[in-house]
Amino acid sequence: MILTALLLTVSSINAQDKEKKFSIKPMAGMNVSTLSGGLDDEYSARTGFTGGVEAEYRATKCLGISLGVAYSQQGAKFDYHTQMYMKQYVSDLPSDGWDIVLRNANIKGHRKTDYLSIPLLACFHIPAVKGLTLKTGIQANILLKEKWHKDITSYATEYLELEPGVAYEGPEPIIHQRESSDEFSKKTDIGIPLGISYEWKNIVAEARYYFGLTKVTNSSFRQWSQEKLSSEYKNPCDERNRVFSITLGYRFDL
Repeated sequence: MILTALLLTVSSINAQDKEKKFSIKPMAGMNVSTLSGGLDDEYSARTGFTGGVEAEYRATKCLGISLGVAYSQQGAKFDYHTQMYMKQYVSDLPSDGWDIVLRNANIKGHRKTDYLSIPLLACFHIPAVKGLTLKTGIQANILLKEKWHKDITSYATEYLELEPGVAYEGPEPIIHQRESSDEFSKKTDIGIPLGISYEWKNIVAEARYYFGLTKVTNSSFRQWSQEKLSSEYKNPCDERNRVFSITLGYRFDL
């Protein structure tokens, strides 16, 4: 639907314009990415590489349509403090065994997702400023590789009530745990890119922001998170990709 609308717009703007031509632009640069929703207040940015190629059809002096493909490293880092319910073996209870305990915890880790990005963009060339172009459209991301990793250091144990009116307190050992997964993300992601570029002697510098529309966490990871019994684990289910990228490319006219 978006492509059809763009083509109709092209055909209706300046029918006598003879500017029509194709160009191709290889490019490379850097991503600064994070995730919104869930634990967004605790996330810090992950920097990564992006690189690919885009082809543009210049329909008029003011309007073009581009289709691209790029490798994009995304995700986020985190380092925060929380409280969480955990299963722990308790030796000083009336009957020894596993119990659910509330512990303070410091959590540090990362979520890394590498995508094949395919943006379809309308390119609005600004006549008043030669070389300046504004871009927007839609982008599909196909997941290539992922890694979710979390180091947990927990302390200050506080036992739940095991019987009505009876609470137990125990020692406060420090416990180190490590959790990881390579199956937390959906295989595809859809969003809206917004960009601005400037061209000088076929050299194109561009800044682009990607606003993810779809949630990145798959249903199996949601179920695994809920089994952990902590609301802290449930938060990642609503996260969406946010990516700011800066690239440098060179345009070849065809």
